Amino acid sequence: MDLAQFTIHELHEKLKNKELSSTEITTSLLKRIKTYDPKIGAYLFVGEDIALAQAKAVDQALAKGAPIKPLTGIPIAPKDIYLTEGIPTTAGSKILEGYIPPYNSTVIQKCR
Repeated sequence: MDLAQFTIHELHEKLKNKELSSTEITTSLLKRIKTYDPKIGAYLFVGEDIALAQAKAVDQALAKGAPIKPLTGIPIAPKDIYLTEGIPTTAGSKILEGYIPPYNSTVIQKCR
């Protein structure tokens, strides 16, 4: 199922009502990226393994009754200017090619 038709709020409700899992949402998004990004070129890096591992961890936490906040389980694709621990962050610059930050920026911390 292509979940692009749903808003973040609608996906949040589906997660809360156990109609969808974070893994299903993330898998749908990754499939869409694979389909369209070769033509568009919007992503400098797609951390598929990281995204799926995070989604699985969210699903496990929710199964144990963890609280669900508005962005819990919703995949995000931060702009390449926000330092994200363990993920190549270059601000689109060749000078920073290969730079992997050792910590998360405030924006990423707040989103997570």
